[in-house]
Amino acid sequence: MKVSEIVLIILGIQVSNFFMFLFGLLLTNTRRIKLNPVEAYKENKKRKEHSKDEELRTLQAKESFSNLDRYDGTSNGQKKITKYL
Repeated sequence: MKVSEIVLIILGIQVSNFFMFLFGLLLTNTRRIKLNPVEAYKENKKRKEHSKDEELRTLQAKESFSNLDRYDGTSNGQKKITKYL
């Protein structure tokens, strides 16, 4: 291969990379990236609280179903349903 062919291949790849970058920007233009760390922290905190709420609801449902399975007409063997994690 000649040096001129190698240079043309490198330039072609660089131009292709540039156009693919522009194409990617056009695709993701509707979604804004939040760079504010305070907002990111608040969003992460909300997500964690929501996750804890879902975990508590799941645990409560399991305990309720467990109590239904153990029910024999008396309160013996019944577990108390968890209110907080």
